[in-house]
Amino acid sequence: MAVKEWLQLKNRIFWIIVLLAIIIRLLYFFQIKDHFLFKQPILDAKYYHTWALEIAGGDWLGKSRGVFMMSPGYSYFLGAIYRVFGPNIPFVVLFQFLLSVLTGLIIFKIGEKLFSRTAGVLGMSFYLFYSISIFYESTLLKTTLINFVNMLGIYLIIAGGLVNCLVSGILLGFSVHLRPNILIFLPFAGLYILKDKKFKPSLVFILGVLLILFPVAWRNLKVGGEFVFSTAHGGMNFYTGNSSFCKGPYTPLPFARTDPEVEQSDFMQEANRRSGLNLTPAQSSSFWYKESFKYIENHFSEWFNLVAKKTLIFINSYEPPINLDYYFFKNEYKSILSVPMLGFGIVLPLAVIGLIFSPYNFLLLAYLLVYFASSVIFFVVSEYRFPIVPVLCVYAGFGIGYLINLYRKGSPLKLYLTFFMLIFLFWLVNKDIYSDVFGFPKYKRANLANSYFGLGVTYEDQGLVKEAVETYKKAIDIMPQSGPMVNLANIYEKQGDLDGAQKIYEAAIRNNPNSSEAFNNLGSVLFKKGKYEDSIKCFKQALMLNPYFEQAGKNLAILEDVIKKKSK
Repeated sequence: MAVKEWLQLKNRIFWIIVLLAIIIRLLYFFQIKDHFLFKQPILDAKYYHTWALEIAGGDWLGKSRGVFMMSPGYSYFLGAIYRVFGPNIPFVVLFQFLLSVLTGLIIFKIGEKLFSRTAGVLGMSFYLFYSISIFYESTLLKTTLINFVNMLGIYLIIAGGLVNCLVSGILLGFSVHLRPNILIFLPFAGLYILKDKKFKPSLVFILGVLLILFPVAWRNLKVGGEFVFSTAHGGMNFYTGNSSFCKGPYTPLPFARTDPEVEQSDFMQEANRRSGLNLTPAQSSSFWYKESFKYIENHFSEWFNLVAKKTLIFINSYEPPINLDYYFFKNEYKSILSVPMLGFGIVLPLAVIGLIFSPYNFLLLAYLLVYFASSVIFFVVSEYRFPIVPVLCVYAGFGIGYLINLYRKGSPLKLYLTFFMLIFLFWLVNKDIYSDVFGFPKYKRANLANSYFGLGVTYEDQGLVKEAVETYKKAIDIMPQSGPMVNLANIYEKQGDLDGAQKIYEAAIRNNPNSSEAFNNLGSVLFKKGKYEDSIKCFKQALMLNPYFEQAGKNLAILEDVIKKKSK
């Protein structure tokens, strides 16, 4: 085959891959567009959506929010779209599909420029047919935007030139407002630009970063009274992953609710309680950093084991959730996600082969190390790990090309050794560490149950009580937990089924004897049934478990007042 014909064939294959990726995304869009959770954002997605509506309505400074406690970038991205096109979630999803395809094209250009056209095409293919990428693209979560911004920023640095470095600085500065751990990467990016004594490109890169960071810092100072470059939530996240409460996988803290609408205030209230002070957001963040370092200093061996566990979680194929559970959507809704596609368990082993045998590149290696270290230092969840995938795809593309070249060159010994290394990596990455290593056989079931719990809460918020009851029951059937039990019993109580509510509250307490909410609610039911002495015991137990439980204190005071009046 002539060289010209070969190049034309390669171009044809290239565009077939891109077209197929677009078709798959459009198919997935039409499969999910009418699903309830697609129309009703929950948890972080709901937070970003609500904030974006405020921004689109004209509150560009976020005057009611004080110092930013959640990264503002994605909400402003949504707010800009909502301002022009209205609060149109389907449009956002289609736009994110486009961003993901563009990210695949950027991966191709990075792979082609640093390694070869083959590495670029294969790397692009890995990303475009990576199942969890398609999943995140359909949600109001920021991972798709992070990957696009980061990869374009990296490519512009590799391409070089003053304008490219300025734009890269602006993009990576904006990435700080999507998730601040990219801040650690910025000095490495600056050093990479400086490697050939290119002072002007380095300076304009720094200028680009500052052009994005300083306006938000000024806004935080003007609105919240504190000079914070992006958010004042770092200490809270650090404590979540570095305390006696963390067992390896992400673990919600007992004093903080996981809903971002209230999570930050819960952390601040707990910091105020422990310190005896009325802390500002930045002071609260510093307080939690100090609490974490105390734990590390006093329990270094335990903390070291925790870091080892988080490292295993990071390299494992399972996608640990924090907002939306990929496996819940994969199992609950029959869609393109139900079809076997590429995932972390395939890409990482191939990327390791690529990393070992590819030419050294400081910029990509620094990016991988920064995202690995920042995830392990804080905590590992699928969303936070996902930005590493585009670069892994570049190296996976090189790894496949390297194996093909070994076969063509007829190097059987080297080929066999590399192949056996690859098999070992597949085994290591796809091992069920949660059951076999950590002894958490119920971990994955608990995540699935929590997903149904979250869906039940969303149904209840929308007034769909029947659907909420069915979903809470499904969550309890998968794995009994106090959260869905309390919510289900609360519905029964509102409907007047006091016996049914009492039975479930008691089951919730047996399941979790430390649930102050279950004790308080059981006390309320017993009060309505006229069992005052038992009701008092429940309210007092709720207050013993949580002395700051205001509702339990009010209920106890009301009940004592009723008893006092009856005794007269």
